[in-house]
Amino acid sequence: DPCCGAAYHLCALGFLHSGRIRSILAADIDGQAVVTAERNLGLLGPDGLNRREAELREMLNQFGKASHAEALESLKALRQRLPEGGIPGMAFRADALSAEALQAGTGGAEIDLVFSDVPYGQLSGWQGAVGAEQPLHRLLESLRAVIRPGTVVAIAADKSQKAAHPAYQRE
Repeated sequence: DPCCGAAYHLCALGFLHSGRIRSILAADIDGQAVVTAERNLGLLGPDGLNRREAELREMLNQFGKASHAEALESLKALRQRLPEGGIPGMAFRADALSAEALQAGTGGAEIDLVFSDVPYGQLSGWQGAVGAEQPLHRLLESLRAVIRPGTVVAIAADKSQKAAHPAYQRE
């Protein structure tokens, strides 16, 4: 996800489709979003789940809330959904509108699926070198540097942004 924010969608996809995902790469132009994304992606592995379990136990001991006990139960269910060792994930800072930045961050990884809920103005907006060209078109152009033929690109956007580019086949 080249516009991952906190990587919520990637984590959900990881848990829902853990047997079919080798690894997850996430990028965002906002450094704080990348820090949060790294923490959230950590939940897809044993170390991150252990850290979260310790935090929840501390909160349960300190506050005694039922919601903390329920979260601990949910954590058990999440742990069972993951393959042994979890799903490797990495977040990096990059301008999604820059092919060079995406290439540097992905390090030549073979990308099979791109999923992105792009910025659309209610709580976030496009940043970086937006220019006069439609940002979504620029994103699709930048992605061409890191995808291979047959890669599926799924974009969630509001109606004001058109996910159209001559190098892509819409299905």
